[in-house]
Amino acid sequence: MVWDKNGTPINRTDAGSTLAITDATAQNFNEVMSHCINVTGDASIRMRLNADSGSNYARRRSDNGGTDSTQGSNTYSYWTGSASTGNVFYVSYIADFAGNEKLMLVWNVFANTEGAGNAPTRFELAAKWSNTSDRITSYNADTGGNYFDTGSNISALGSDGATSMKVQDGSIFYDTDLNKEYVLYYGVWNEL
Repeated sequence: MVWDKNGTPINRTDAGSTLAITDATAQNFNEVMSHCINVTGDASIRMRLNADSGSNYARRRSDNGGTDSTQGSNTYSYWTGSASTGNVFYVSYIADFAGNEKLMLVWNVFANTEGAGNAPTRFELAAKWSNTSDRITSYNADTGGNYFDTGSNISALGSDGATSMKVQDGSIFYDTDLNKEYVLYYGVWNEL
């Protein structure tokens, strides 16, 4: 499967209350990654698909491998739980097939207290967006009052499961069966 950038990545150049990719295209498979730096207080980063703030999300979560908790009919799906430190990294995978609820898997890590003697904390989530008619075209993260600091970012990749991709001129391919190298010049592979 070939992954490609989906929408314009956002890298905050000042503090703000949201991170949003608003120009994504509908893809069957999606990966969203973010590094969030919180300005003050607890960071409860919430995710909404297509800016939907209706009670259309359900989730199952576990903090640090603990017992699962479940919540339904929510107006958002967490990307993170609460963390008093402002350094959070998350990765989310989302299946977006027309006519079906959107399914999500999310993993993240909080820096916790600084220093090598303090282990980070982790958060795992399985969630769904009950919308079956819309395809995902935006990823919206907000902190519900706390702010993303300068340097916070969000990026998305997408794939429809394609098995081909565009290859840039100058790329090198090594064929292990023939023990030969090729370089791509003006769309033609040439043996080295």
